[in-house]
Amino acid sequence: MVGRIIGLVCCLLCAFPFFALSIYNKDSDEPINFWSGDTSLKDIFS
Repeated sequence: MVGRIIGLVCCLLCAFPFFALSIYNKDSDEPINFWSGDTSLKDIFS
């Protein structure tokens, strides 16, 4: 039981930054890039 709780906490800690990024950029016109400095998605959607 303790192992499942630790696994849940680890999964939530890993998922939280992605959730925060999506909330922060939900009204943005530009796509969210995974790598820093990557502009390949901007070329496709512009």
